[in-house]
Amino acid sequence: MGTEAPLSPMKLIKRYQNRKLYDTETSRYITLAEIAQLIREGKEIRVVDKNSGEDLTSLTLSQIIFENGRKRRQPLPIAALRKIIQEGGKSIAEIIDLGRVGFPRKIDEQLNEIMSRITGIRKLEEEVYALGKKVKNIERTLKNLQAQSRAGE
Repeated sequence: MGTEAPLSPMKLIKRYQNRKLYDTETSRYITLAEIAQLIREGKEIRVVDKNSGEDLTSLTLSQIIFENGRKRRQPLPIAALRKIIQEGGKSIAEIIDLGRVGFPRKIDEQLNEIMSRITGIRKLEEEVYALGKKVKNIERTLKNLQAQSRAGE
């Protein structure tokens, strides 16, 4: 059995109509930045609409991502945003999963390319070694021929 850390209890955040977020554990309002910090610390959170109980966690986390991108002046790449819009019916999670599948595939392709280059280099090294042996044999044969030629004079 592994020594896994126990899961931390889920922190419940309620979102009010005025879009304020309320931490039910600490009984105080909480900001998106504070939620982001909790997540960085490994805490599990769940955000729900106070009145309907609708789960707003994904929406809130998406908002944090976009807010962070805006603050850093490094928003998501335009190509990624276009892909999200083009996929329309798919969830962002599905698109991210496609990226996770594509990323390892790209790494595999690059590794295969590197390995084929290494294999090519090894083949060249073997050929150079074999040519070196042939040159040594030719040199020996020439020396023997020269020695025989001198001996016959």
